[in-house]
Amino acid sequence: MERYVVGALFFICMWLSSQHPAVAAPPNIVLIVADDLGGTIGGQGVATPNTSALAAGGVTFATAYASPVCVPSRTKILTGRQEQELGVYVNPTGPEIETFGLPVGTPTIADALRGQGYATGIFGKWHLGVQERFRPLNRGFQEGHYVLQSDAPYLPPNDPQNPFFHDGVQVEETRPTTAAFAAEAAAFIHRHRADRFFAYVPFSAVHRPYACTAGQLARVPASIPAKRRTFACVLIGLDDGVGVILDQLRQDGLERATLVVFLGDNGCVAACLDGILRGGKGTQYEGGVRVPFALSWPGTLAPRVVATPISTADLFTTFLLAAAPGTAVPAAVDGIDLMPLATGGIGPPSQLASARQRRGDHRPPVDPQHGAFVGREGDGRKTEGHSFCPGARDECE
Repeated sequence: MERYVVGALFFICMWLSSQHPAVAAPPNIVLIVADDLGGTIGGQGVATPNTSALAAGGVTFATAYASPVCVPSRTKILTGRQEQELGVYVNPTGPEIETFGLPVGTPTIADALRGQGYATGIFGKWHLGVQERFRPLNRGFQEGHYVLQSDAPYLPPNDPQNPFFHDGVQVEETRPTTAAFAAEAAAFIHRHRADRFFAYVPFSAVHRPYACTAGQLARVPASIPAKRRTFACVLIGLDDGVGVILDQLRQDGLERATLVVFLGDNGCVAACLDGILRGGKGTQYEGGVRVPFALSWPGTLAPRVVATPISTADLFTTFLLAAAPGTAVPAAVDGIDLMPLATGGIGPPSQLASARQRRGDHRPPVDPQHGAFVGREGDGRKTEGHSFCPGARDECE
């Protein structure tokens, strides 16, 4: 009888250990976000060796959901909350740009990690408010090289309406934008190589307007149609930027001490390809909200593909528990810890929902002022109370 009890305890312990990796120390965390990149990693017909290697050596979540446009998506990523809870539904336009901001008092993952002793930096496109109180250095980030709004030019000269900032001070950037963000992220990593750090790298690539260097354009395969060539070279520049960051981790001996996540913020637009998925950026179809998502932690996470649906809101909880195992996650946070799934275990269901305002459309269930709510439960999806099943091209929506 005793040996059966011992055997049962052994298997229970093995199962529990599979639910979260045993680690010697909290990891550094690098979060890389590609702008307007839907589909799959390596699925654009252009070689992306750095991003593809990151995915191949780590965990790919094949059914990852974001929000359909930039601002709600960044809200979800940084707060771990469904954006409609914070009153965020669309990208602000016109006069709204000057007044909009991620609600003050809402903690970001940078706030949470800074509270755990992490150095925090942002290198890329902020897009969560231009007023001083909304800016990155007042939302948990200590350092950064960034623009506050969308549509920053890829090449000099800078846009005077959307200038670059370095540690809160406006600067003139003479380097190509993607290369500048990557170089500054790498410098941050090197500066803090003896610390624990969180580097948030929301590249502006591959958002329009497309432009790239002559050298990148020369690397575009001849097979790429003319209408996609400039997009393709922007994607090459993005992959080069990912390579700069990964190379810095290797040079500083931090590969096995760093959790790296790469994802898109929403579905494709223009020359980007969403594969077989219906719709694209700005829609609630699969092509608008399913994004590439890979997580790498060499020595801790074995390569695998996870089919279980997850949400970009899950990053907050995942990062906080990796940084401080056993700590209490704020009650308002909606995300789950992805580590059980990433290590081959079983996790609780992720809350897969987004809401987008349709201007002039005032339908429930979100609230009397906003409509277009979409969620996914189990094997089906729901929108505004009507059930429909997912398919290769959402045939049954």
